[in-house]
Formats: sequence, structure tokens, C-alpha cells
Amino acid sequence: MLGLLILALEIIGPIILGNLQMYLIWKMELLATNDLTSKCFDVINNQSMQFHSERFSGSFASQVSRFANAYERFMNSTIMNILPLIISLGFYLVKKYLEKTGKTIEGAFADKYVDFKIIL
Repeated sequence: MLGLLILALEIIGPIILGNLQMYLIWKMELLATNDLTSKCFDVINNQSMQFHSERFSGSFASQVSRFANAYERFMNSTIMNILPLIISLGFYLVKKYLEKTGKTIEGAFADKYVDFKIIL
């Protein structure tokens, strides 16, 4: 039964959960970018007049923009490339463990949760 659930999640998961993942990533990026640019503005705004007189104001805007874009690219590559790799590695290790021990996925968890009961 649990095997069928995992199979269903593998088939349906990319469709349903993929859209949810993209929404959550966009939401996180927007909030984080807004927070980063606000903090950068606060830091720049609290500098002395001498600091501002010795620098071009246009370069601040481009530096803050590049900083926020770099964060967005870093998070995109982490979430889209590295996180699925870690999850796939976890599935592979579980599969190899089950093959080595000769257990099914239900059998692997049955030993641990023998006394577990659901009370409705």
C-alpha cells in the first residue's frame, strides 16, 4: 500500500507539487529580495555625508541590484539543482538499504512502529 502511495506521488508529484514549488520559490525570492534591498538602503542611508560625497549615487543602485540578483541566482541554483540531487541521493540510499536487508518499505518501518496505534 505504501509502495503504491510512493508511486502515485512520483507520478503526480511533479505536476501538482511542481507548481506549488515554483510559487513558493517566487514568493521567497520576492520577499528576500525586498528584504535585502531594504537592508542595503538602510546601510547606505546611515553612512556619513563624506561617504556619499566621495561616491557616485548611481553605482549604489547598480551594486544593490547586482547583489539582489546574485542572491536570486544562488537560491535558484540551490533549490532547482542541489536540493533535488540530495533528495535523489536519499531515495537511492534507502533503495540500496532495502535491497541489502531484503526488506520492503513497509517492513522497514513496521519494526519501528509496531506499538503505534491511531486513535480516532
